[in-house]
Amino acid sequence: MASFMVIIIGGSVAGLTLANILEAYDMEYIFIGILPYGSQVLDQLGIEENVSSMCERVEKMQIFGPDREYLNVQDSFSQLLAELTGYKFKFLDRQELIQALYDNLRDKSRVYVSKELIKFNRFDNEVHITTKDGATFRGDLLVGADGVHSRTRKEMWRCAELEDPQYGSRRMAESIICTYKCMFGIADCPGGISKETGFKPYHKNRSFLCQSGREGKVYFFAFIKNLQKIVNRSIPWCTVEDERAVIDDYGEDILRPGVTFGDIYRRRRHAILVPLEEYVLDRCYYKRAILTGDSFHKFNPLTGQDGNSAVEDAALLGDLLKEILQKYPRPTDATIQTGLADFQQQRRPRTKPLQEKAKFVALRVVGKMSSDKLALDFAEIHSPGHILRYLP
Repeated sequence: MASFMVIIIGGSVAGLTLANILEAYDMEYIFIGILPYGSQVLDQLGIEENVSSMCERVEKMQIFGPDREYLNVQDSFSQLLAELTGYKFKFLDRQELIQALYDNLRDKSRVYVSKELIKFNRFDNEVHITTKDGATFRGDLLVGADGVHSRTRKEMWRCAELEDPQYGSRRMAESIICTYKCMFGIADCPGGISKETGFKPYHKNRSFLCQSGREGKVYFFAFIKNLQKIVNRSIPWCTVEDERAVIDDYGEDILRPGVTFGDIYRRRRHAILVPLEEYVLDRCYYKRAILTGDSFHKFNPLTGQDGNSAVEDAALLGDLLKEILQKYPRPTDATIQTGLADFQQQRRPRTKPLQEKAKFVALRVVGKMSSDKLALDFAEIHSPGHILRYLP
């Protein structure tokens, strides 16, 4: 009897974390991508130490107003968070985490790179997919971990619209909104910025976040409010001209005494401007396909919960699949549907408040909060997080 096969789409934190979990659980999978809370789950997978070595700790966060005024300093936040959760607040390049997750896979023959999902060829009993280069793959469950612009989600909704008009894909598409755009990047750090220190300046309809990094780097983010809220298909791709306009409009914004946004930008190693979508979908699965990570939910990034939630998704889905296959090595459609419904019922009530709180805390509260209150809020966010049941 053939083993149950999971097909993972997308080179994301969610997808690679799930691949590591399935490998640890001795479950069959293939990973298809366009590649060339996480802390507890990463600990269980044995890569937390490696990831921590790449991180910058945020020991101090300085808050500034638009006229260089010093509003607040949160100099004990990281230590308080460690006392509450066992983990300090850390800053990491997403690509470095993805590389660490990939490097941790023992069997890389399961990974197919430079491939992009184009279409589901069949959707009942088995999953048959075709990639852009004409390759075909067959499995028992399709996991979409392919981000905000998920092709898996698009194909899943296409199939649902044809077979079940009441599924609600059009309504869910309209729930994807964009209120802000973000320019983020890495630059050579100006003088006068201490290690393990971040600073967050506020200006009208925009704010910034900068964090010192290893090897003389500074990570920077500019969050800029759109003139109006934009919905789903109207959300534009940002162009080089849009990026230049941001610098023209806000390059003179003071980030801290002696440093403007333009100063940081001129020192950039690379930068990109993107729209910030926000949503938690009502439904994340259809038949034998399920969405995880950013394809299912996306938050305002200021609180850093997107990556943690992607890891939690992978942990819960991995555990549910292990439990199903322990009882039913070749589960029926009904059994799989029950498991996926369980995933949705657990994850949506967890992620929806995270979306709402991320926006509220980041945009209205964080600059005024004391370190102990901020640490308690972050600990509260993390404390219900799912950790793997079948690894120590």
